[in-house]
Amino acid sequence: MKYTYATINTGFAQGKNRVNVFVQLVPRKERKRSQAELTRPMRERLSRVAGIEVQQIGAYKSVSSGKPVQVSILGPDRRVLAGLGEKVLEIVRNTPGAVDAESSDEASKPQVAVALKRALASDLGIGVGQVAAALRPLLAGQAVGNWRGPDDQFYDVQVRLSRADRARASDLERVPFASSLLDASGAPRMVQLREIATLTPDLGAQQINRKEQLRETLITANAFGRPAGDVAGAVRAGLAGVALPPGYRITMGGSSKDIQESLGYATQALMLAVVFIYLILASQFGSFIQPIAIMMSLPLALIGVVLALLVARSTLNIFSIIGFIMLMGL
Repeated sequence: MKYTYATINTGFAQGKNRVNVFVQLVPRKERKRSQAELTRPMRERLSRVAGIEVQQIGAYKSVSSGKPVQVSILGPDRRVLAGLGEKVLEIVRNTPGAVDAESSDEASKPQVAVALKRALASDLGIGVGQVAAALRPLLAGQAVGNWRGPDDQFYDVQVRLSRADRARASDLERVPFASSLLDASGAPRMVQLREIATLTPDLGAQQINRKEQLRETLITANAFGRPAGDVAGAVRAGLAGVALPPGYRITMGGSSKDIQESLGYATQALMLAVVFIYLILASQFGSFIQPIAIMMSLPLALIGVVLALLVARSTLNIFSIIGFIMLMGL
């Protein structure tokens, strides 16, 4: 390698510490092993490091393309999806050839749940929107302008409670709200949050994925040492034993889904090719029987196709299928 470049907790990383290490390799002619061959020793050495979870080794994949093996679990309840996600993740991890398995359902983060007593709050003229609009700037902060400093730079001015005033749930209970009721002096009556709401410790999801108007838990994995189609097929066979409650379903995505669609289109193209070959031969010979005798040799071409794939150590993919269709035409 020439050099490495590491970034730690960049972007919107939450929960666990996330590290990306980019490795610049020397030109291919200056090294004996390819990039794919280098991933094996890297995985072996990283597996000895305790406490880390490897998510990707090899060429960088964008968020849009994702990993080749993707299992989408859809349903209405987040807790049920979490349980199903753990089962599916275990199946994917135990599938030979599947590596870097991860789930979109990250560990829940602690939070304080504010359950508004709606009837009482409504009698006082306080709504959910008013409570949310007041708590958000006090806790998260809100930009109200900017300030030009002595260094001639502009800085955002944010309004927010001090750390000492927002460290405990009891601090939030004392936040006042102006009700529609008036006191003896004619001013709006101030109501504290604890009078109209119940604050309880809770756990919340770090992110919520939705697909087809349902909540989604996405399990993804890379394929290593085995074709992605074979890995996806083994995962699909393992998922057949997962009992799904009513209203929940599992779908396969990623490149394995693309492979299935491409295989279906290629099969249709192959059938059309055989039909067109027959029509051309029938028009040339002026007979409907003689072309059948000639086309009996087409299935025998599969022998050479299989041998060529074995010799080249290739797989049955969209490129080899196109070559087979061309072979039929020849």
